[in-house]
Amino acid sequence: MNTNLETALIVLVVVVVVLLVVLLAAVLFQLWRSAKNMAAALVTINHSLPSILKNIEELTDNVNKAAYEVKGGIEQISSGINKVQAAVSMLDVVKPLLYSKIPTAMAGKLMKLLALFRGMKVFLAVLQTGKEPAVKTEGGESVPIRPVTTPDKI
Repeated sequence: MNTNLETALIVLVVVVVVLLVVLLAAVLFQLWRSAKNMAAALVTINHSLPSILKNIEELTDNVNKAAYEVKGGIEQISSGINKVQAAVSMLDVVKPLLYSKIPTAMAGKLMKLLALFRGMKVFLAVLQTGKEPAVKTEGGESVPIRPVTTPDKI
């Protein structure tokens, strides 16, 4: 009985070793196929890589040129905005002189025109800085200007 058990164990060990060899052979075969496929993929990638890099270089050049042109346009717009703001500021200086020389009927129209120019000045300042305009209170603190809401007409 002892010999039967030993024989059975030997057969079992041989079967396990054969199964391991078969599984190892299958795994090695799959690894070999994967390596072969990777080599083909690398050849394809290496073949197309120079054209991809050339396209990326062209795109980078185009983006740099566009950014340079946009920067020039923004500088021109900023210069124009500064000129308009200077002209509107000059109107604030001239306003007291005009009020003393203009009849009362025209003063109202002039006030509306100056208010329009002030509004343009604030609009351009906000457009240029991106900050919300503020008004100084009697206490000296800055309070943001909020739009006035009016009830809808019926």
